[in-house]
Amino acid sequence: MRWGALGIFLLMLTGCAGIRESGPPDPVITGHGPVRDRVVKTAYRFLGTPYRFGGATPEEGFDCSGYVAYVFSKSVGLVLPHYTGAQIKEGRPVPGDRLLPADLVFFRISHRQPLHVGIYLGGNRFIHAPSQDGEVSVERLDHPYWKPRYRTARRLLPPFIKKGEGRPALFSAIAGNS
Repeated sequence: MRWGALGIFLLMLTGCAGIRESGPPDPVITGHGPVRDRVVKTAYRFLGTPYRFGGATPEEGFDCSGYVAYVFSKSVGLVLPHYTGAQIKEGRPVPGDRLLPADLVFFRISHRQPLHVGIYLGGNRFIHAPSQDGEVSVERLDHPYWKPRYRTARRLLPPFIKKGEGRPALFSAIAGNS
């Protein structure tokens, strides 16, 4: 088989690219209404934006709560505080087995940084601005790092769950281990 210069060049480029499990996931088209779809689509627009403590715009970078506040403001005009401790009090609690795209998911990272927030996308995935040289990315709720750190979820957009419906927000329900 003859490769030629172009074939060898393409082979070398492939080797430089490394092996990646998959590219960024396609936006989830939720089917749960245009408002939730707008939040999800807006959230995906900022994939790869760098993390910056205190950041609240794509130009300066995002921290987790700044990212969530920016996405909701730009997509549906909902103004949220730029602090996870305040965001966790917004909206209504939602059981883990009843999550819908655009619900907020909260994690306890450490005692020093007690809360982290992301936006649920559907399919057991969420999007967030992770810290420490990270960038806006998509993760799985059942990932070994995130699963034990999951704490609760909040719903900011209808449909709202009526009092007494569903179970408490247990992670086992989110991960599909009911």
